[in-house]
Amino acid sequence: MLPLGILFDLLTFPVSYPIKGVILVAKQLQKQVDEEAFSPENVEHGLLELQMLHEIGEISDEEFQKKETELLDRLDELMLAKGVLQDVEEEKPVETYSSTSQKQEEQVEMPTPRVT
Repeated sequence: MLPLGILFDLLTFPVSYPIKGVILVAKQLQKQVDEEAFSPENVEHGLLELQMLHEIGEISDEEFQKKETELLDRLDELMLAKGVLQDVEEEKPVETYSSTSQKQEEQVEMPTPRVT
């Protein structure tokens, strides 16, 4: 006698396997769409296209600035997500401490540690 799992698979084969195939194709399509939508190369292409539209007068200066800022922000996010860019830290004031063990007080500069 056949195990119950194999018997169930054989009986539901005409319905379950086409559904599993559709799900597999949908997952592959989603993966491809994500790769294309979140590709830095596509964002750079969008920036070039935006610049061309602006140069031929298809879009206004304000619209160009707005869309360019959005695309550059998106490019920065993508590059950070891929680890290509590192956070740029602003210059921080140098911490100092005073040594009271000596007669004269010395100011010694302590560098701020960078987190990478």
